Amino acid sequence: MSLSSEPARAQFDSGVALARSGHYEEAAAAFRRVIDANPSSLAAHINLGIAFAATGRLDSAIATFRNALALAPNEPQLHFTLGAALKCRGALDQAIVAYERAVSLAPSVAGFNNLGSALRELGRTDAAIVAFRQALRIDASASLVHLNLGTALEDQGRLEEAASCYERALVLEPALEPAQRALAQVLVERDLVEQGFAQYRRYARQRGERRQASAMQARAQERKRRYDREQADYLQHRADDAPGLLIDETVGSSGPALNAANQADRIETAWMSADPKIVVVDDLLTPDALEGLRRFCWGSRIWNSTYPGGYLGAFPEDGFAPALLARVSREFRERFPRIFGRLPLKLWWAFTCDAGAPGIGVHADFAAVNVNFWITPNEANLDADSGGLQIWNVPAPANWDYRRYNASPDLIRQFLSSAGAKSVIVPYRANRAVIFDSDLFHETHRPRFKAGYLNRRINITLLYGLRERG
Repeated sequence: MSLSSEPARAQFDSGVALARSGHYEEAAAAFRRVIDANPSSLAAHINLGIAFAATGRLDSAIATFRNALALAPNEPQLHFTLGAALKCRGALDQAIVAYERAVSLAPSVAGFNNLGSALRELGRTDAAIVAFRQALRIDASASLVHLNLGTALEDQGRLEEAASCYERALVLEPALEPAQRALAQVLVERDLVEQGFAQYRRYARQRGERRQASAMQARAQERKRRYDREQADYLQHRADDAPGLLIDETVGSSGPALNAANQADRIETAWMSADPKIVVVDDLLTPDALEGLRRFCWGSRIWNSTYPGGYLGAFPEDGFAPALLARVSREFRERFPRIFGRLPLKLWWAFTCDAGAPGIGVHADFAAVNVNFWITPNEANLDADSGGLQIWNVPAPANWDYRRYNASPDLIRQFLSSAGAKSVIVPYRANRAVIFDSDLFHETHRPRFKAGYLNRRINITLLYGLRERG
């Protein structure tokens, strides 16, 4: 029985149709029947392996592709699909061998791109860069390859070259969201903070459809629905804001954003002598800058991430990248070089919560220096002795990864208890900043705020540097 026979062709065509409609289990059964009748059917082996991979049965897919290679050892597409299955399985060394064989038989953009991705994932960045460049020699218009090359260059700290790759990817495909975001972040890390923040705002606007879908999902949660209603009421009472405003670009102030009355030398000296490194700075911002950040947070539709306990988050990709905050972040490094040195701004966000929310649980941030400051007026806080931060004096173990830092509160508390850790309470004050070692575990300390939109607790976090380089 050959594939060209009518029953075999009917079974094969049925399997293809089932796979196209997403019925991969039934498709696999059809391809098996073809193979049972004709074990040498290469097309059936290939499609059976693809069907197995689509259902997550990677071991079966890999075995099937190897069976097919016994029939056609020099078929480049087979080596490519085997490499893809091995990469998904986590067998990166074997995946690289398969990809290398594929491109040696038939050089292709997809082959070199996938080879580069596997090499980069294994930490072989130099070789990954070579592979991505080989892909671009075949097709210089491959926007995804420019993106991947930029990411590999960024891994090596070659930020200017990475930015050029992201810019080229966006020339070729202006709506390529990963490149938009990567370019924004690398500009910030190159200390082109204002340009990076502006790129984040452009990126946020171009994510409109996805953001709307996210907001629709979030509205299924009562706290998010309540926030949206309160913000809509607030915006209606402000004549200078148009309905549907996403990012309030009107905020800002001329001159310095940080309060010049705070003596930099005193704050730096306190930091250098602190053990653990925790420094509190009151009256952080000028009155104009404080009011500008309040207006931005109150008037911009950027609160799209929901968290347990009633918290909403705003991140750069949501549009939380006001030019005013870019100036604040730059002035921290300029005013306090003994604290921040050459550490780049790596991450930043804001959180808001309504009355009765329990606060963010115990965690640490994977950075070198953490700046956390609060902007909600003091009148909203019902307890002047709480509402701020509780920070422990024992750093996270050096071998802990991001997941343990942030997603294992029971393990963290067990560690703190066994280490005999003691905590420092920093009560809430409007315009108060806490600068501390990001290795230190911390959590919101018993917030009690009044009800009402303008009374929602808002904290802003800036993270500088990486833990490994701190």
